[in-house]
Amino acid sequence: MRFTIPNVLTFFRLLAAPCVGLFLILDLSATAALFIFLIASITDYLDGYLARTLNQSTSLGKVLDPIADKAMIVITLCFVHYDFDSTIAKIFFGIPAIAIIFREIFISGLREYVGGGSELLNVSKFSKWKTALQMISVGVLLASRIDYLKSTLLHEVGILLLWFAALVTVMTGINYFKKSLHDLKG
Repeated sequence: MRFTIPNVLTFFRLLAAPCVGLFLILDLSATAALFIFLIASITDYLDGYLARTLNQSTSLGKVLDPIADKAMIVITLCFVHYDFDSTIAKIFFGIPAIAIIFREIFISGLREYVGGGSELLNVSKFSKWKTALQMISVGVLLASRIDYLKSTLLHEVGILLLWFAALVTVMTGINYFKKSLHDLKG
């Protein structure tokens, strides 16, 4: 295993994901959770950019990078809604959250099944947009929990972005599933 700069950034993101979850569970600091989430989100862009620019792409990085992204999004989605007090708010949050979490787990399972030789492991531009939309929507929802930023408008923008991210997430999931059909028939 080579410890390249991109791999170190990916490992940082893997470790940051449970930290964000703990900050939210223990209600320690929404500001700290948002800060960790934002830094981790930036490392997602940086590790890919540096891997290409420095020619430091590794098999480990190709496997761990999407896992780190999924861990960050799924863990944060599981706990960012703790203070939603109405059933309607929980439903408007829950439906896109379920779609995102289901897709991420399903596609991870498909990738595991088809193995390393499949084109299914190649990340498309559309999937990169999906990840960016997920991170932006979850970041806005995290920001809406911070006392001095708390507003109904910010929360509603976060929910709207989450629905948009869920739509793109489902669309990329369908694309990956279609690509995997050849591998599933064998």
